[in-house]
Amino acid sequence: ISDGCLHAWRKACAGDEKAAMSELEALDKRYPQILTIQFMMGQVLSHFGKTEEAIVHYRKASVGNEFSSLHSFKLAEAYRKVGKDAEAVPLYRRLLKTAPDFLEVKLGLAQSLVKIDSAGKAEAQKLLAEVLAVKPDNAEALKLSAELAGPDTKAK
Repeated sequence: ISDGCLHAWRKACAGDEKAAMSELEALDKRYPQILTIQFMMGQVLSHFGKTEEAIVHYRKASVGNEFSSLHSFKLAEAYRKVGKDAEAVPLYRRLLKTAPDFLEVKLGLAQSLVKIDSAGKAEAQKLLAEVLAVKPDNAEALKLSAELAGPDTKAK
């Protein structure tokens, strides 16, 4: 199964989405209980910018596999990227409980909180400070932090 997933991923990386998805669909028919195949389908679709379609597969990969941090993270990220931040926030929060040092989860949660409403800005700033304390050169965190600080601090 892992060899088949890897082979399909290599086809995707070479630009052949159709062949990659065809291989994964064949694997999924043969091994429908293996959630990694659904996850890889999501990965291939994400690779080709089809985030909405990827969500379907990430959801399937996460159901019954809620303890896989990677599966949950990819689903949360896909939700965030298509503007479904309200769906992403609970996933990010659950991930932080089990992996409190997962910086990308903190960043994703901060990004989603800011988009949902202004009440999330304080928590977002705290999360961004935590990310920047470990990775002071994180471009996404720096950009969002500057936006939240306002125009007065950008000029400094």
